[in-house]
Amino acid sequence: MLITKLTLIFQLFDKKGTGYISADAIDLNAVPAEVLLVFKPLLIEMETYQESLDQEEFVESATVLLKSLPISSKNLILDFGRRRA
Repeated sequence: MLITKLTLIFQLFDKKGTGYISADAIDLNAVPAEVLLVFKPLLIEMETYQESLDQEEFVESATVLLKSLPISSKNLILDFGRRRA
């Protein structure tokens, strides 16, 4: 389930469908601000080192990042995309 959510987030970041994201090629408007805050360390690293990530690399890096974050951040990602009643 986590991989599915991370794949969805990658696809939203990669709105142009190029198959990769980078500091210069990412749609930050496609996800809510609270989700961006969760991924802020990863996004800063991408910008600092001028890296681009494909979907597999993003999912792998995001999974490592989430392991170091509090459960509330993990739950935010797991709940991403669910409709609230």
